[in-house]
Amino acid sequence: MQLKASHPETYVVKKGDTLWDIAGIFLDDPTKWRALWQDNPQISTPDLIYPGDRLTLVMVNGVPQLVKKPYIKKTFIKKTPTGRIQAKQHPVPAVELSHFLPYLQHTQVVDDEWLVEQPLVLEGDSESIHYISGDVLYINKALPLGTKYGVYRPARELERDDGTELGRELVLVSTGQVTRSDSVSEFTLLSNYQETKSGYRLLPLTEDVMLSAYFSPVPATTVAEVKVIALGKNVREMGKLDVVYLDRGSEDGVSAGDVFDVYRSNPRVVLDSDDMPVQHNDETTYDRFSAAVFDDSSINTPDYYQGKVMVFKSFEQVSLALILKSRRPIRIADQVYIPTSTSE
Repeated sequence: MQLKASHPETYVVKKGDTLWDIAGIFLDDPTKWRALWQDNPQISTPDLIYPGDRLTLVMVNGVPQLVKKPYIKKTFIKKTPTGRIQAKQHPVPAVELSHFLPYLQHTQVVDDEWLVEQPLVLEGDSESIHYISGDVLYINKALPLGTKYGVYRPARELERDDGTELGRELVLVSTGQVTRSDSVSEFTLLSNYQETKSGYRLLPLTEDVMLSAYFSPVPATTVAEVKVIALGKNVREMGKLDVVYLDRGSEDGVSAGDVFDVYRSNPRVVLDSDDMPVQHNDETTYDRFSAAVFDDSSINTPDYYQGKVMVFKSFEQVSLALILKSRRPIRIADQVYIPTSTSE
């Protein structure tokens, strides 16, 4: 038997190994593999070598032999979780910013008359009607070269229940930079949140659009009557951590951090001729007429508590608020009041 010059001293059997493979690790001629186990009582039955067995090369009277050491099961140390000390990074926020950050950065409410004076997207340099990052847009005004703008999509018209117009909701769809200034400027899109289309408007990127904020909730103090006029999503009801629009803004003393209680008006209880309450589903036209004409034909019950909201962005006549607590789903026309100690 001629040992390989680079043979190892030990070898651990692996799954898939054969005796031929093992012999080839130690010998120049693997056909001599049986000689490695000749007169070796520890490997008298080579077919009983298992993965994990350690084979050690020893010299017995000048003849190389493989000695099998028994497989020793690995031991594991079981540890339990332990605490560790880390340096403080940031203070714990009063309200998690991520819940309303898209509204904080991407939503504006402006006057329609002011909006029509802002730069208008005419079209793009591609055949598509939708534009994304890297596309060049043509704007209907001469804009300062290198200036960055946000591109906004006109959305809902916000108004009070009496029809008073409060402003136009705008949604930020992309940002870009003026790359050529002329009577018709060229504007290159740098990023996009939604696809951009012709007819959208450009507004300057202000700090309150681009930067995050830290809010400290405090009880609201405004005495103006406040109502929910729109929901952040196109659904009938909203719950905790959803966003709603309120019909009052900075002109009415509403500011970021103001906390309000939300209530819903209970329908009046109609009484029949025996002064017994009539179920709403059983009311007749006469019952409703009688309740509207005669004070003693119905009883108004107290409004019931819905939850709490916190204003996080205030425009002139409108505010955006996050629902902090929702005992029941909040809807459009729910009444908003200064918090009281009796509310939950």
